Amino acid sequence: MAEAPEIPEAKDPFEKRVAVTIAVLAVVLAVVGNKGDNAKTDAIIKPKNGS
Repeated sequence: MAEAPEIPEAKDPFEKRVAVTIAVLAVVLAVVGNKGDNAKTDAIIKPKNGS
């Protein structure tokens, strides 16, 4: 079985900060996207008032 390639680690504090910032942004965007999908589904399911 072939060995997996090594992933270089961030040694510079700036690189670590950038990596953490990107990870946090990815989580925030995932949560916002999920909330948007839930709102869209709720809007489709709810009947309109007055109908």
